[in-house]
Amino acid sequence: MGPIADTVFGLTTLLIAIPTGVKIFNWIFTMWGGSIRFTAAMKFAIGLVALFTIGGISGVSHASPPADLQQTDTYYIVAHFHYVLFGGSIMGIFAGIYHYFPKMFGRMMNERQGTWHFWLNFIAMNLTFFPMHFSGMLGMPRRIYTYDAGQGWDTFNFISSIGAFMLVISTSIFVWNFFRSKSHGAIAPDNPWDAATLEWSIPSPPPEYNFAEIPLVESRYPLWDLTHPERTSEIPHTHDGWSDQEKAADAKPVHIERDRRTAAELGIPMPTPTIKPFIVAAGIIIMFSGLLFIHRPSKAVAFTLIFSGASILVGALYAWLLTPLEPEHH
Repeated sequence: MGPIADTVFGLTTLLIAIPTGVKIFNWIFTMWGGSIRFTAAMKFAIGLVALFTIGGISGVSHASPPADLQQTDTYYIVAHFHYVLFGGSIMGIFAGIYHYFPKMFGRMMNERQGTWHFWLNFIAMNLTFFPMHFSGMLGMPRRIYTYDAGQGWDTFNFISSIGAFMLVISTSIFVWNFFRSKSHGAIAPDNPWDAATLEWSIPSPPPEYNFAEIPLVESRYPLWDLTHPERTSEIPHTHDGWSDQEKAADAKPVHIERDRRTAAELGIPMPTPTIKPFIVAAGIIIMFSGLLFIHRPSKAVAFTLIFSGASILVGALYAWLLTPLEPEHH
Protein backbone atom coordinates (compact mmCIF):
# COMPACT_ATOMS: atom_id res chain seq x y z
CA MET A 1 0.00 0.00 0.00
CA GLY A 2 2.94 2.34 0.47
CA PRO A 3 4.52 3.94 3.54
CA ILE A 4 1.75 6.50 4.20
CA ALA A 5 -1.11 3.99 4.16
CA ASP A 6 0.98 1.49 6.16
CA THR A 7 1.63 4.18 8.78
CA VAL A 8 -2.06 5.14 9.03
CA PHE A 9 -3.24 1.56 9.43
CA GLY A 10 -0.41 0.75 11.83
CA LEU A 11 -1.24 3.71 14.08
CA THR A 12 -4.98 3.04 14.08
CA THR A 13 -4.30 -0.60 14.95
CA LEU A 14 -2.18 0.55 17.88
CA LEU A 15 -4.89 2.97 19.01
CA ILE A 16 -7.43 0.13 19.17
CA ALA A 17 -5.40 -1.32 22.04
CA ILE A 18 -6.17 1.68 24.29
CA PRO A 19 -9.96 1.22 24.76
CA THR A 20 -9.46 -2.54 24.64
CA GLY A 21 -6.95 -2.40 27.49
CA VAL A 22 -9.18 -0.07 29.51
CA LYS A 23 -12.09 -2.49 29.12
CA ILE A 24 -10.01 -5.52 30.11
CA PHE A 25 -8.73 -3.86 33.29
CA ASN A 26 -12.28 -2.66 33.99
CA TRP A 27 -13.47 -6.29 33.94
CA ILE A 28 -10.56 -7.51 36.06
CA PHE A 29 -10.95 -4.82 38.74
CA THR A 30 -14.71 -5.39 38.83
CA MET A 31 -14.04 -9.02 39.73
CA TRP A 32 -11.28 -7.97 42.15
CA GLY A 33 -13.73 -5.78 44.07
CA GLY A 34 -16.57 -8.29 44.04
CA SER A 35 -17.50 -11.45 45.88
CA ILE A 36 -17.05 -14.12 43.22
CA ARG A 37 -19.07 -17.31 43.10
CA PHE A 38 -17.81 -19.70 40.44
CA THR A 39 -21.13 -20.49 38.82
CA ALA A 40 -21.25 -21.61 35.19
CA ALA A 41 -22.10 -18.04 34.17
CA MET A 42 -19.10 -16.65 36.07
CA LYS A 43 -16.74 -19.22 34.56
CA PHE A 44 -17.79 -18.20 31.06
CA ALA A 45 -17.41 -14.53 31.99
CA ILE A 46 -13.85 -15.13 33.23
CA GLY A 47 -13.14 -17.20 30.12
CA LEU A 48 -14.30 -14.26 28.02
CA VAL A 49 -11.75 -11.95 29.65
CA ALA A 50 -8.88 -14.43 29.22
CA LEU A 51 -9.58 -15.34 25.60
CA PHE A 52 -10.43 -11.80 24.53
CA THR A 53 -7.11 -10.65 26.00
CA ILE A 54 -5.22 -13.23 23.93
CA GLY A 55 -7.07 -12.09 20.82
CA GLY A 56 -6.25 -8.47 21.61
CA ILE A 57 -2.55 -9.19 22.06
CA SER A 58 -2.34 -11.08 18.76
CA GLY A 59 -4.23 -8.21 17.11
CA VAL A 60 -1.69 -5.62 18.22
CA SER A 61 0.97 -7.51 16.26
CA HIS A 62 -0.82 -6.39 13.07
CA ALA A 63 0.26 -2.82 13.85
CA SER A 64 3.75 -3.63 12.58
CA PRO A 65 3.59 -3.44 8.76
CA PRO A 66 6.37 -6.04 8.20
CA ALA A 67 4.65 -8.49 10.58
CA ASP A 68 1.24 -7.72 9.11
CA LEU A 69 2.55 -8.40 5.60
CA GLN A 70 3.54 -11.89 6.74
CA GLN A 71 0.28 -12.51 8.63
CA THR A 72 -2.26 -11.13 6.15
CA ASP A 73 -4.58 -13.73 4.60
CA THR A 74 -3.04 -16.54 6.63
CA TYR A 75 -4.42 -18.71 9.41
CA TYR A 76 -2.81 -16.31 11.90
CA ILE A 77 -5.65 -13.90 11.08
CA VAL A 78 -8.21 -16.69 11.53
CA ALA A 79 -6.73 -17.44 14.96
CA HIS A 80 -6.76 -13.77 15.96
CA PHE A 81 -10.32 -12.92 15.12
CA HIS A 82 -11.70 -16.19 16.49
CA TYR A 83 -10.11 -15.42 19.84
CA VAL A 84 -11.83 -12.04 19.69
CA LEU A 85 -15.19 -13.17 18.27
CA PHE A 86 -15.51 -16.64 19.78
CA GLY A 87 -13.70 -15.85 23.02
CA GLY A 88 -15.15 -12.37 23.31
CA SER A 89 -18.68 -12.97 22.02
CA ILE A 90 -19.71 -16.62 22.27
CA MET A 91 -18.30 -17.00 25.80
CA GLY A 92 -20.21 -13.87 26.79
CA ILE A 93 -23.41 -15.15 25.19
CA PHE A 94 -23.13 -18.43 27.09
CA ALA A 95 -22.48 -16.50 30.32
CA GLY A 96 -25.60 -14.42 29.70
CA ILE A 97 -27.76 -17.46 28.96
CA TYR A 98 -26.68 -19.27 32.15
CA HIS A 99 -27.22 -16.08 34.17
CA TYR A 100 -30.63 -15.06 32.80
CA PHE A 101 -32.09 -18.52 32.15
CA PRO A 102 -33.82 -18.58 35.59
CA LYS A 103 -35.44 -15.22 34.89
CA MET A 104 -36.51 -16.22 31.38
CA PHE A 105 -37.98 -19.64 32.17
CA GLY A 106 -38.38 -19.81 35.94
CA ARG A 107 -36.07 -22.82 36.21
CA MET A 108 -32.38 -23.32 36.93
CA MET A 109 -29.93 -24.80 34.46
CA ASN A 110 -27.88 -27.74 35.71
CA GLU A 111 -24.65 -26.31 37.14
CA ARG A 112 -22.67 -29.55 36.86
CA GLN A 113 -23.47 -29.85 33.16
CA GLY A 114 -22.72 -26.14 32.81
CA THR A 115 -19.27 -26.72 34.30
CA TRP A 116 -18.64 -29.62 31.92
CA HIS A 117 -19.79 -27.40 29.07
CA PHE A 118 -17.45 -24.60 30.10
CA TRP A 119 -14.27 -26.66 30.51
CA LEU A 120 -14.80 -28.68 27.33
CA ASN A 121 -15.65 -25.50 25.44
CA PHE A 122 -12.65 -23.63 26.84
CA ILE A 123 -10.19 -26.46 26.09
CA ALA A 124 -11.71 -27.14 22.65
CA MET A 125 -11.64 -23.49 21.67
CA ASN A 126 -7.93 -23.21 22.45
CA LEU A 127 -7.16 -26.54 20.76
CA THR A 128 -8.99 -25.38 17.65
CA PHE A 129 -7.64 -21.87 17.20
CA PHE A 130 -4.31 -21.55 19.05
CA PRO A 131 -2.41 -23.87 16.63
CA MET A 132 -3.59 -21.66 13.77
CA HIS A 133 -1.16 -18.98 14.92
CA PHE A 134 1.69 -21.35 14.07
CA SER A 135 0.30 -22.72 10.82
CA GLY A 136 -0.41 -19.15 9.74
CA MET A 137 3.15 -18.03 10.48
CA LEU A 138 4.32 -21.00 8.42
CA GLY A 139 2.37 -19.57 5.49
CA MET A 140 -0.90 -21.50 5.44
CA PRO A 141 -3.41 -19.30 3.55
CA ARG A 142 -6.95 -18.68 4.67
CA ARG A 143 -10.04 -20.21 3.08
CA ILE A 144 -8.51 -23.47 1.88
CA TYR A 145 -9.45 -26.97 2.92
CA THR A 146 -6.89 -29.02 0.96
CA TYR A 147 -3.13 -28.62 0.67
CA ASP A 148 0.00 -30.58 -0.15
CA ALA A 149 1.65 -32.53 2.66
CA GLY A 150 5.11 -31.72 3.95
CA GLN A 151 4.67 -27.97 4.45
CA GLY A 152 4.63 -28.12 8.24
CA TRP A 153 0.90 -27.56 8.62
CA ASP A 154 -0.26 -31.15 9.14
CA THR A 155 0.19 -31.42 12.91
CA PHE A 156 -1.35 -28.03 13.67
CA ASN A 157 -4.39 -28.76 11.49
CA PHE A 158 -4.80 -32.16 13.09
CA ILE A 159 -4.87 -30.57 16.55
CA SER A 160 -7.38 -27.97 15.32
CA SER A 161 -9.59 -30.75 13.94
CA ILE A 162 -9.63 -32.49 17.33
CA GLY A 163 -10.61 -29.20 18.96
CA ALA A 164 -13.42 -28.65 16.44
CA PHE A 165 -14.97 -32.04 17.22
CA MET A 166 -14.67 -31.28 20.94
CA LEU A 167 -16.57 -28.03 20.34
CA VAL A 168 -19.43 -30.07 18.89
CA ILE A 169 -19.47 -32.26 22.01
CA SER A 170 -19.37 -29.32 24.41
CA THR A 171 -22.14 -27.48 22.55
CA SER A 172 -24.25 -30.65 22.56
CA ILE A 173 -23.99 -30.69 26.37
CA PHE A 174 -25.26 -27.12 26.43
CA VAL A 175 -28.17 -27.88 24.08
CA TRP A 176 -29.20 -30.87 26.22
CA ASN A 177 -28.88 -28.83 29.41
CA PHE A 178 -30.89 -25.94 27.94
CA PHE A 179 -33.90 -27.91 26.72
CA ARG A 180 -33.86 -30.39 29.61
CA SER A 181 -33.77 -27.57 32.16
CA LYS A 182 -36.74 -25.78 30.56
CA SER A 183 -39.02 -28.60 31.71
CA HIS A 184 -37.09 -30.49 34.40
CA GLY A 185 -34.79 -27.91 35.98
CA ALA A 186 -35.11 -26.93 39.62
CA ILE A 187 -37.71 -24.23 40.23
CA ALA A 188 -35.87 -20.91 40.28
CA PRO A 189 -36.47 -18.32 42.99
CA ASP A 190 -37.11 -14.78 41.80
CA ASN A 191 -33.52 -13.77 42.63
CA PRO A 192 -31.32 -16.90 42.61
CA TRP A 193 -28.06 -14.92 42.34
CA ASP A 194 -28.83 -12.39 45.10
CA ALA A 195 -28.43 -9.71 42.43
CA ALA A 196 -28.87 -5.98 43.00
CA THR A 197 -30.74 -4.83 39.90
CA LEU A 198 -34.46 -4.43 39.31
CA GLU A 199 -35.14 -7.32 36.93
CA TRP A 200 -34.61 -9.68 39.87
CA SER A 201 -37.31 -7.97 41.95
CA ILE A 202 -40.16 -9.36 39.82
CA PRO A 203 -41.38 -12.97 39.44
CA SER A 204 -39.55 -15.57 37.32
CA PRO A 205 -40.49 -15.79 34.52
CA PRO A 206 -41.61 -12.16 34.46
CA PRO A 207 -45.21 -11.23 33.65
CA GLU A 208 -45.78 -9.74 30.21
CA TYR A 209 -46.04 -6.23 31.67
CA ASN A 210 -42.80 -6.61 33.72
CA PHE A 211 -43.53 -4.15 36.56
CA ALA A 212 -47.05 -3.69 37.92
CA GLU A 213 -45.84 -0.46 39.51
CA ILE A 214 -43.07 1.60 37.93
CA PRO A 215 -40.28 1.71 40.53
CA LEU A 216 -38.47 4.87 41.56
CA VAL A 217 -34.74 4.14 41.35
CA GLU A 218 -32.75 6.12 43.91
CA SER A 219 -29.42 4.28 44.03
CA ARG A 220 -27.00 2.20 42.01
CA TYR A 221 -28.13 -1.00 43.75
CA PRO A 222 -31.89 -0.60 44.20
CA LEU A 223 -32.67 -4.19 45.14
CA TRP A 224 -29.87 -4.39 47.69
CA ASP A 225 -31.37 -1.32 49.36
CA LEU A 226 -34.17 -3.65 50.41
CA THR A 227 -32.43 -6.98 50.87
CA HIS A 228 -28.95 -5.88 52.02
CA PRO A 229 -29.05 -2.33 53.37
CA GLU A 230 -25.71 -2.93 55.08
CA ARG A 231 -24.05 -3.23 51.66
CA THR A 232 -25.37 0.08 50.38
CA SER A 233 -25.25 2.24 53.51
CA GLU A 234 -21.96 3.86 52.48
CA ILE A 235 -22.77 4.20 48.78
CA PRO A 236 -23.89 7.73 47.78
CA HIS A 237 -27.55 7.80 46.72
CA THR A 238 -28.99 10.08 44.10
CA HIS A 239 -32.15 11.40 45.78
CA ASP A 240 -31.43 14.97 44.72
CA GLY A 241 -31.33 13.90 41.07
CA TRP A 242 -35.12 13.51 40.97
CA SER A 243 -37.43 16.45 40.39
CA ASP A 244 -40.56 16.95 42.49
CA GLN A 245 -42.66 16.17 39.42
CA GLU A 246 -40.92 12.83 38.96
CA LYS A 247 -41.36 11.92 42.60
CA ALA A 248 -45.02 12.85 42.43
CA ALA A 249 -45.64 10.71 39.33
CA ASP A 250 -46.77 7.09 39.28
CA ALA A 251 -43.33 5.79 40.22
CA LYS A 252 -43.16 4.03 43.59
CA PRO A 253 -40.16 3.22 45.79
CA VAL A 254 -38.56 -0.08 44.78
CA HIS A 255 -40.22 -3.14 46.29
CA ILE A 256 -40.16 -6.87 45.56
CA GLU A 257 -43.19 -7.79 43.47
CA ARG A 258 -44.96 -11.07 44.17
CA ASP A 259 -48.12 -10.31 42.19
CA ARG A 260 -48.65 -12.76 39.33
CA ARG A 261 -52.01 -11.48 38.11
CA THR A 262 -52.49 -10.86 34.41
CA ALA A 263 -52.33 -7.45 32.78
CA ALA A 264 -56.10 -7.53 32.24
CA GLU A 265 -56.72 -8.27 35.94
CA LEU A 266 -54.51 -5.35 36.93
CA GLY A 267 -55.95 -3.02 34.30
CA ILE A 268 -52.58 -2.55 32.59
CA PRO A 269 -52.95 -1.76 28.85
CA MET A 270 -50.76 -3.95 26.65
CA PRO A 271 -49.95 -3.69 22.92
CA THR A 272 -52.04 -5.82 20.62
CA PRO A 273 -50.23 -9.15 20.02
CA THR A 274 -49.81 -9.79 16.29
CA ILE A 275 -47.78 -11.99 13.98
CA LYS A 276 -47.96 -9.44 11.16
CA PRO A 277 -44.39 -8.05 11.65
CA PHE A 278 -43.07 -11.60 11.19
CA ILE A 279 -45.05 -11.95 7.96
CA VAL A 280 -43.64 -8.62 6.75
CA ALA A 281 -40.09 -9.89 7.38
CA ALA A 282 -40.86 -13.17 5.58
CA GLY A 283 -42.13 -11.21 2.58
CA ILE A 284 -38.89 -9.20 2.45
CA ILE A 285 -36.84 -12.41 2.51
CA ILE A 286 -38.88 -13.99 -0.29
CA MET A 287 -38.70 -10.83 -2.40
CA PHE A 288 -34.94 -10.44 -2.18
CA SER A 289 -34.38 -14.18 -2.65
CA GLY A 290 -35.72 -13.69 -6.14
CA LEU A 291 -32.71 -11.52 -6.97
CA LEU A 292 -30.53 -14.64 -6.73
CA PHE A 293 -32.12 -15.97 -9.92
CA ILE A 294 -32.44 -12.74 -11.89
CA HIS A 295 -29.42 -13.39 -14.16
CA ARG A 296 -30.07 -17.10 -14.66
CA PRO A 297 -32.14 -18.87 -17.31
CA SER A 298 -34.94 -19.37 -14.77
CA LYS A 299 -36.02 -15.73 -14.74
CA ALA A 300 -39.62 -16.84 -14.27
CA VAL A 301 -38.66 -18.15 -10.82
CA ALA A 302 -36.99 -14.84 -10.03
CA PHE A 303 -39.99 -12.70 -10.97
CA THR A 304 -42.38 -15.08 -9.22
CA LEU A 305 -40.43 -14.78 -5.98
CA ILE A 306 -40.01 -11.02 -6.29
CA PHE A 307 -43.68 -10.27 -6.97
CA SER A 308 -45.06 -12.81 -4.49
CA GLY A 309 -42.68 -11.55 -1.77
CA ALA A 310 -43.57 -7.93 -2.55
CA SER A 311 -47.28 -8.77 -2.37
CA ILE A 312 -46.86 -10.45 1.00
CA LEU A 313 -44.77 -7.52 2.21
CA VAL A 314 -47.23 -4.82 1.17
CA GLY A 315 -50.32 -6.72 2.30
CA ALA A 316 -48.93 -7.65 5.72
CA LEU A 317 -47.50 -4.17 6.24
CA TYR A 318 -50.85 -2.56 5.39
CA ALA A 319 -52.67 -4.95 7.75
CA TRP A 320 -50.09 -4.25 10.47
CA LEU A 321 -50.59 -0.48 10.15
CA LEU A 322 -54.35 -0.94 10.57
CA THR A 323 -53.94 -3.04 13.74
CA PRO A 324 -55.09 -1.13 16.84
CA LEU A 325 -52.26 -0.25 19.22
CA GLU A 326 -54.18 -1.73 22.12
CA PRO A 327 -57.08 -4.18 22.36
CA GLU A 328 -60.47 -2.72 23.02
CA HIS A 329 -61.20 -2.26 26.71
CA HIS A 330 -64.58 -3.32 28.05
